[in-house]
Amino acid sequence: MRFDVSYFCHYGNRALKNQDRVIVNGDIVSCGVKHQENIAALFCFVADGIGSLINSENAAQYVLEQIDFLRLRSGLDWCNLIDSFLQNTNLELVKMNHERDDFEDSATTLCGLIYRDKIFIPINVGDSEIWLYRNKELLRITKPHIEDECIPNSPINNYFGSFQAHMYIDFITSIPCLLPDDKLVVTTDGLLKAISKEELIHILEDNAPLKNKINALFYQLSAKDNPDNLGAIFIQVKKDK
Repeated sequence: MRFDVSYFCHYGNRALKNQDRVIVNGDIVSCGVKHQENIAALFCFVADGIGSLINSENAAQYVLEQIDFLRLRSGLDWCNLIDSFLQNTNLELVKMNHERDDFEDSATTLCGLIYRDKIFIPINVGDSEIWLYRNKELLRITKPHIEDECIPNSPINNYFGSFQAHMYIDFITSIPCLLPDDKLVVTTDGLLKAISKEELIHILEDNAPLKNKINALFYQLSAKDNPDNLGAIFIQVKKDK
């Protein structure tokens, strides 16, 4: 199975500090749009620094730098490996909240997926999202970790960092495998504040090359003010030849 991936990060509008970060196969992006084509493995995550805390962009950067070490690891029990590694990462970030000025008052979400050796593992911590477009339907496969999903801007109750440990890994099992022509979106919560779900469906159903579509979207969003930072990864499963 092969994939095309397009990804971007942006502050959303000039009044906002950019606390989003994106990583795709070792490439961490804080601003700009990039593409990887015809690749065989996925290691794709977004981190959304919690905006009410002053140093959360450092937490987002740190967690992505740490999780990238997993990309070079091997093991049969991936879920236990990921859980153990990220629990230790969280404890270290909590410790730095107490000991380092540049990490004091910082926390972040983490959401993304790994695909290697025919194993597909989506995970989520916080309120970022993974969407699957399959058979002309757009399905959210993550559940937001917030106090009350029915209340706008409900507080997050699962995250990395801050002054106490409040983190657990949600391994999503609702999509056990990927199929040819599936399209996935891994995104912080800013994307669907900037465009509607209907606009996202229109982008995903369009048969134009993924790179062209996401370039156009990025420059469209960059040209206007948006309510939040923007961090998103778009993945297309290529059809077998």
